[in-house]
Amino acid sequence: MTPAKRTAFIDINDKAELARFGLHNGAPNDKNNLSEKWEAMSMASVLDPKLPDDYFLFVANDNDFLTQDGFQVGAPYKAEDGADVDTRFLVYQVTLPGLSGNTVAGQ
Repeated sequence: MTPAKRTAFIDINDKAELARFGLHNGAPNDKNNLSEKWEAMSMASVLDPKLPDDYFLFVANDNDFLTQDGFQVGAPYKAEDGADVDTRFLVYQVTLPGLSGNTVAGQ
């Protein structure tokens, strides 16, 4: 058997790409800062017959309660360090050649 070869696919921490959307990674810990950890990933077809191998890749994280306008257990709160980070969803349109011809067991 030949081991799988690592191939770069998407870099969600690309400084130049983040800057195009007013985002950054690192200080200051504001609404434009990416979170340290990404907690969800999902894919869905773009449903375009002209692009059968294209999918939307959704990547998401929550803000770990780092807000200045929070509400929890019936009471308002503010993060102690003044951080104000949004929950964030990133969406990419990706092409996965040949995937449209494959079927998943049980479907």
